[in-house]
Amino acid sequence: MARSYEIKPRLGGGFVLTMFEDGEEMGRGYYPLPRLARPLVVDDVHLVTKALFDEAQSDGESWNAGGEL
Repeated sequence: MARSYEIKPRLGGGFVLTMFEDGEEMGRGYYPLPRLARPLVVDDVHLVTKALFDEAQSDGESWNAGGEL
């Protein structure tokens, strides 16, 4: 049983995590940009985007290790 994942940008902001087992898609996780009362400044966008990517990557690594999401 070979597990893998990929993270791609999500339309509208954020990321989509796609998990595979033996080459077959087994599920997806969505990490959208949060809706805020005010627009983010450039520096905040980078921090929020990095945090979302890190969360998706952590979940992907958990999937690879045999965990369930």
